[in-house]
Amino acid sequence: MNYMNQENRHQTFWLDRIFIFVLLLNLTGLFVFVGLQLHVNIATVSLVLLGLNCLYITVNYKLARRIFRNKHIFYWSIFLLLWPLLATSYAPVINFRELGLQVYYFTLLLATIAYLLRNGSKSFHYIITAAFVITIVGLILSMFVVNLFQTEGSNDSLNIRYQGRAYGFFMQPNLAAMSLNLLFVAWFAGLCKTRFLTMFLSSLGLLIIVSLTGSRAGFITAVTVVFLIFINRSIRAKKPFTILISPKSVITFFLVLGCFQASLPLILSFLTANLPNRVDNFDVVDRIRAISQMKFSEKTSQGTSTVVRRLNVLDQYKSGIWDHPILGNGFGSITFLQAKEFLGRSSHNQYIRIAFETGIFRLTFYLLILILFYMDPRRKQIERILHTNSYSQLLTVVILFGLVSNTVLNSRVLFCVLGCFIAMLISHQTIIDDLTLEEPSQKFQDTRN
Repeated sequence: MNYMNQENRHQTFWLDRIFIFVLLLNLTGLFVFVGLQLHVNIATVSLVLLGLNCLYITVNYKLARRIFRNKHIFYWSIFLLLWPLLATSYAPVINFRELGLQVYYFTLLLATIAYLLRNGSKSFHYIITAAFVITIVGLILSMFVVNLFQTEGSNDSLNIRYQGRAYGFFMQPNLAAMSLNLLFVAWFAGLCKTRFLTMFLSSLGLLIIVSLTGSRAGFITAVTVVFLIFINRSIRAKKPFTILISPKSVITFFLVLGCFQASLPLILSFLTANLPNRVDNFDVVDRIRAISQMKFSEKTSQGTSTVVRRLNVLDQYKSGIWDHPILGNGFGSITFLQAKEFLGRSSHNQYIRIAFETGIFRLTFYLLILILFYMDPRRKQIERILHTNSYSQLLTVVILFGLVSNTVLNSRVLFCVLGCFIAMLISHQTIIDDLTLEEPSQKFQDTRN
């Protein structure tokens, strides 16, 4: 059934253009950078963007209502909205900021899906490509034009803290690495059918760019994503119990890794000579060298390993989980307990954070959402159209980063990219129409669950 008509599209033409701007701010982290440069509170910027999300959903309320009937959106509404609200009732304090962010993430997810269903996957791919380019430019600038990222009256604390690591407009290297992986998955999926040369160059580029952030988790994830891309081309099940393996894809994967290793001396030499204010305390050069040698427990100048230190911190959180395993300590309780100095450092683990605040039932529900997302019967059809296992790549990024970061579900890039892949499950016609160059009005086909 055709839902959109040309009259409706004309009426909301400018709103679509405004929402493109909203998507770019969220996908690149520019909302943080712009807020700091203009001396505007990030909460104020987010409030304005939340208003634009709600406006876009309201104008497209008929489409949004149909989207909400989708089972995946229903599950995420429970996880992001209902459960945190209930878990606030027994929290030590009501954390309005974190509750507001949950609302923001859900509206961003819903609005992204609405945009893609209205305008098609090709239009969204243009936005992802622009966001990818802006992100890379931001990463390079944060390494070599440090003053650009300092606000008036501030010092170079970011440069000292991150020691030459690229953090871009996200203002945090690990978040930048996760966002790069997410953007790459969405961008590569939008290419649909790719040649081996494109696969080779884009995969090599991903490894090099992610390595500049000095994020060990980011690099491991990038290698895994590249492996999934090539293994998808390598294995073909022609008949039951008959699997054909293409040596070409396997060899190319190892060739990508080999070229990365071969390019490292040039990269490290350039960074050593040109990085401003280099601090010899396990800086980006040392990190990249350690990553290339798979030394993920490299020690700092204090003689401690950041990996071991994070594992020790987890003991505090584990005891808190066992005290309240079913319901948790209340939504937003970690922020409160850290402010009261009952908890120390971050858990650096998304699963621990969920279990600590809202219990193992919500953690189980979260994992179930991811499983059902992958097990959707329409996924295989979408991946055949895309010619790549994009859903496996997306889940790989989410799952791996969840083990080493407690901010995965605070990533706005995640909810934009997730919205893209849910939209394709709702209506694969958004891809087919772009491939066959059909009229935009044909893009939404109602498929109810």
